[in-house]
Amino acid sequence: MNSIQTSPLSEIMLEKDGKIHTKSSRAGDYVVVAICVFLILIYLAPFVNIISRSLSSPNALVNNRVSFWPVDFTLDSYVYVFIPAASKVPEAAVRYINWLAKPEVYRFLQFGEEGKNHKIVNGLPATIPADGPTIQNSVNNIDYTISMNGIWLGDEETTAKAIANGYTCDPEYIVQAIRCSLNDAEAGLVVPVTLSVAGPYTEDLKAKGEEGTCNAVRAPEGQFDAIWDAFIAEWRASGADEIIAERAAKYVDPF
Repeated sequence: MNSIQTSPLSEIMLEKDGKIHTKSSRAGDYVVVAICVFLILIYLAPFVNIISRSLSSPNALVNNRVSFWPVDFTLDSYVYVFIPAASKVPEAAVRYINWLAKPEVYRFLQFGEEGKNHKIVNGLPATIPADGPTIQNSVNNIDYTISMNGIWLGDEETTAKAIANGYTCDPEYIVQAIRCSLNDAEAGLVVPVTLSVAGPYTEDLKAKGEEGTCNAVRAPEGQFDAIWDAFIAEWRASGADEIIAERAAKYVDPF
């Protein structure tokens, strides 16, 4: 007589789907689920890292401080750059801009080679005079670092200190000057005024202004004053005086 293997009633569970499971099979399910979750996390990790890097400051990226959470949160990576529709190589232009946006690239373009273009002072680069093949095209190669137009080290304070390192005076003076220029400047008030007489004269006066300026620049030696005065007299008689008079009549003292 064949024996029948049975499980104790306490180890048998009846699921809603009508299937019978033992405790041992349920434990196996947990193991499978855990392995699947682990594999999913492994596959997602690189994408999470990419997103975190895109939301972190360049300074954090250069110092390898980013793993799975943004450091010094910023949206600068999502600034739009437009390529003209007439560009013959738009893909190449995009690749070039992406290359310029890499911290290791623009850091080198900004400060050049250590010992030749800069030295390290208090942990930050300080520009030094250079000549020969290593000389920069312009100060901090602002012609090349188009994404930040000069120096940028991830935050305003660090950037200000790096700029100050390039001066011979007390660096704190430069840092304070930069802070004042960014926070304490005052824009002049603008009072909008509609000039009714400007319309008919604008293009003509602009053309006369360009022509008169060119003639004055090319004036023979000793004749500049006469040519300039004649140009101004004709320019004013061509409608400029009417515009000046209307501006004066409609002027509003903002204070």
